[in-house]
Amino acid sequence: MHWEKPLLLWDMTVPWADFGDPALQEQALERFRAAGFSVVSLTIATDPMGIEPTIRKIAQERARFGAHDHCMLIESAGDIERARAAGKLGILFNFQGTEAFGRDVRMVELYLGLGVRHALLAYNTKNSVGDGCHERTDGGLSHYGRRLVAAMNHAGMLVDLSHTGYRTGMDAMEVSTAPVIYSHANPKHLCAHDRTITDEQIRRCAETGGVVGISGLELFLGPGSESLEARYAQHIDYCVQLVGIRHVAIGSDFIYDVPAIVRAVSRDTSGTWPMSGGYTTQVGLVGPEGVPVVLEHLKRRGYSSGDLCAIAGENWRRLLCTSWKENV
Repeated sequence: MHWEKPLLLWDMTVPWADFGDPALQEQALERFRAAGFSVVSLTIATDPMGIEPTIRKIAQERARFGAHDHCMLIESAGDIERARAAGKLGILFNFQGTEAFGRDVRMVELYLGLGVRHALLAYNTKNSVGDGCHERTDGGLSHYGRRLVAAMNHAGMLVDLSHTGYRTGMDAMEVSTAPVIYSHANPKHLCAHDRTITDEQIRRCAETGGVVGISGLELFLGPGSESLEARYAQHIDYCVQLVGIRHVAIGSDFIYDVPAIVRAVSRDTSGTWPMSGGYTTQVGLVGPEGVPVVLEHLKRRGYSSGDLCAIAGENWRRLLCTSWKENV
């Protein structure tokens, strides 16, 4: 495939759980690098983690990547190209949930300085910000949630609505003064699941200037006779046709240790992954090596190299440069 410029391949969500095998973590990093990725965003805190364990986790991962031979922490827009020039995989951090802030909006600036570039508001269930997508209720954004969104906007941390309940997410998009994202979500039109999002949510996200990253988990791609990569391309294409090329990207939600997540889902008693909500212990996914195949499927659908560059990573770069207040 011919590219108008060197391809920036960027995955906005890679879970980085402590319960996974550390050896598989390192293998996953190398798989992303070998597949041509330039940047990945690692989830290093998930509800209900509070401040102390989150700070310890960040310290652990910053030390790890500060000394890593093949990875580099991305602290500014310029670091993206510095990492690429050095042949290293650029690393960002994210939170899946907001309990790590401890109801103290002053923590936003601290975490941002430590490399946390986006945080989703609620992970599947209710927290102090609002409801998750699997909560029994569909309550809106709390007063604290509004203050937190404002603090994130001010600091330059992206508000992420993946896993968040419909009304909480719509409220957040109403009050946010900066683009919001769905770092890893899929259109409900193609897969009816509590975790997928409606056309209305996708359109509203785009209206804020935001981006929807498409997940590569089979659970959210839905059944079909075609390959997972072909179905992934279909989900991207659906969103592009709905809101345009500037608002769709990659957020694979790649699980590096499938048996570990299966064990976690199987013993869940919190309602985080309800079987009644469509979860299963059979986990299929598009791995790092599959994303270039997805781009090939899109090329066969008529996408230009410029379009594919936007989806592959330039859309995420544009938003991050805006949050860093730097030019693309």
